[in-house]
Amino acid sequence: MMAAYCQVSRAQPLVYMEIKLERLRWIRSFPCWSKTVFLSVEKRTAPHGSASPVGISVVVQVDKATSIVNGTGVYPSVPIALGEIIEKFGEPDFVSLQAEGPAEAPTSRMSLFWDELKMTVEMPQIDSHIYALEGTTTVEMVIFWDEAQYIDSNEISFGEYYRRWKGYGGCQP
Repeated sequence: MMAAYCQVSRAQPLVYMEIKLERLRWIRSFPCWSKTVFLSVEKRTAPHGSASPVGISVVVQVDKATSIVNGTGVYPSVPIALGEIIEKFGEPDFVSLQAEGPAEAPTSRMSLFWDELKMTVEMPQIDSHIYALEGTTTVEMVIFWDEAQYIDSNEISFGEYYRRWKGYGGCQP
């Protein structure tokens, strides 16, 4: 079992944070000049007979003023299909679509939001302005927020950027 230990030390105007996981082979500690500290921790191990590492990547967001964790996320170490998340937690309340780039080199990202859980699921960036979601689409990251950090569907205006969940299929700006 992994146990996490966080230590915050204050050095004006920086906050340094270090997280230690039992049996962790890699630790990152870094300065942050903003209101919150983002910390990324990875554990990488190569399977027996393999040169490719497999591991986890955890993100912890800490409010510098209070030293309280206000968001945690994970980049899954094994593929997780969006359909598995929806089957377990129900349908998202809304989505956001971020499209960028010119017509000859378009990119898009999509995020899905669950109000009751204060959960956001980030989907991978694609090279298109049309984002097609299927139950088998692999998620990139899952994030859980506290009340202050989560954007609730009652706090937003639906339109081109934020949209109500209408099921699987194509979505474009």
